[in-house]
Parts: sequence; structure tokens; C-alpha cells
Amino acid sequence: MGEEVSNKLIVILALLVVIVVAVSTWLTVSNLNAIDTNEPKVIRVTERVVEGPPSGGQVSLAILPQPKEGAE
Repeated sequence: MGEEVSNKLIVILALLVVIVVAVSTWLTVSNLNAIDTNEPKVIRVTERVVEGPPSGGQVSLAILPQPKEGAE
């Protein structure tokens, strides 16, 4: 009895996987077919943003020598 239920569950899960894969494939193919490659693409620039250096001060890094152990 338990083995028969297990086999039915496996068959139902396999059918579910097949249905999900078929639906997702169909949706992907239909979306690819909806793309019209002959239509020219129009790009409109609405705003031009120019970024320059920051208006703040400069940042620098100095590497200092390590203090000697005897000079405290």
C-alpha cells in the first residue's frame, strides 16, 4: 500500500514538473516572438548629467615611520 502511494506521488510530481517546464518554455518563446527586430529603436536623451571632481578639499595619505621601541 505504501509503495503504491509513493509511486503515485512520484508520478504526480513528475507531471507537475513537466507542466511547469512546458508553461515557462511557452511563455519565454511567446515573449521572444513578440520582439520585433525590424522596428527601429528610438533613444531620447532627456537630461545630461556631467559629474566633476568633488567640491570639497583634497584628501591625502601619509605613511609615517614606526616609532622605535626604545624612544618612549
